[in-house]
Amino acid sequence: MKTEDLAGFQIFDGLSSKELEAVLACGFECSYPREDVIIQESAFSTDLFVILSGRVSVEVDARYFDQSRRRQIVLLRPGDIFGEIGFLEGKRRSAHVIATDSVRLVRFDADKLSRLFSRDSRTGYVFMKNLGLILARRLLDANFRWRDEIV
Repeated sequence: MKTEDLAGFQIFDGLSSKELEAVLACGFECSYPREDVIIQESAFSTDLFVILSGRVSVEVDARYFDQSRRRQIVLLRPGDIFGEIGFLEGKRRSAHVIATDSVRLVRFDADKLSRLFSRDSRTGYVFMKNLGLILARRLLDANFRWRDEIV
């Protein structure tokens, strides 16, 4: 993975080339074929993912009366992130993430990122600020989507 290809992703906005290289050293590139489950709901994992290519579906198990089925929350594309709740909380995953195409990802180890951010507070601040902005945007989008469903 080339830093210049990733520099435009929102999660890396404001990081210098050197800082981005340090962040990327905390992860590795991986691939998943179409329909592969990347994250299983309720599984324990703290890794954070950035989509390089392809799309993933974020889904939850929903219960209607006595029946259970999956419901898609969002479809994520290149540049998007997922796994942020497990990354931040260090607890079980809140949703399934399934490859809808073959996907290439960067998978970040939470412990390695944490150690980097402890050593380099500016990199940690910029990265976590970007993560907060991404989460705020998702919450706002969900609010509008739910409001439109109610009306």
